[in-house]
Amino acid sequence: MTGSANLNFEAHQVKALKDQRALKQPEMAKELPKTQSAIQWVAVSQNGKIKLEAKPNITEVDFTTVTTNEETIGRPETISLLGYKVNIRSKVDFFLQAYSKNYQLARSHNLMVARFAEFKVAFLGYLLSLLGLSSKELLDLQKKALSSSIKENKILFNENEYNAELLAIVGGGGNKKLKAQKRAIAEIRKQLVLHAERLGLENYYSKEKVTEIQLEQCRKIYEKFCEEKLNLEYLRAFGVLN
Repeated sequence: MTGSANLNFEAHQVKALKDQRALKQPEMAKELPKTQSAIQWVAVSQNGKIKLEAKPNITEVDFTTVTTNEETIGRPETISLLGYKVNIRSKVDFFLQAYSKNYQLARSHNLMVARFAEFKVAFLGYLLSLLGLSSKELLDLQKKALSSSIKENKILFNENEYNAELLAIVGGGGNKKLKAQKRAIAEIRKQLVLHAERLGLENYYSKEKVTEIQLEQCRKIYEKFCEEKLNLEYLRAFGVLN
């Protein structure tokens, strides 16, 4: 085989390899797991060169004292009023939801909000009792609202500590921005601890408990980093990353 033929044969092999790689890339992209990465890669220009910097992928904790995943609250189809069966489904449903919401707000870390909500709870409780709800039904409603708020509080506290640990590991841009993020996380932690106390969880977030939660969040971050490493190696193996 002549030199020219060898070159043509090698060029044909290279082209076939590139075509095969191009066909695999769309399939590879479909197979990649769609999990949220702990970091995001940002292109930064420095001294005329482009490099990638890792930034923490933080979702700010939206802390409210009203749970965002409320369960549907059951209510009677009819009530007995002055000896008559009266169907007031829509009104009872509205008052039940309002009662549950304000019962949660009455445990707010914000004293003004809590006091106003306590007044509305007393009024709505009186109104619901007039509409035929027993004290036992109101007590059950309070227990459900309290349980839902406690669950939400624990979830938000874990998310906030995840952000704190991720920020400590990866950093958050400039010093001013980093300090602002740390202050925000510390304030949310303080509010969640106070909220937990108003929910009856006094001393729940002890130093030991907080350390335990922080270690668990570090494990989650480590798992995210391992996933990111595997994804990058996978992309590099198929030529997506040079």
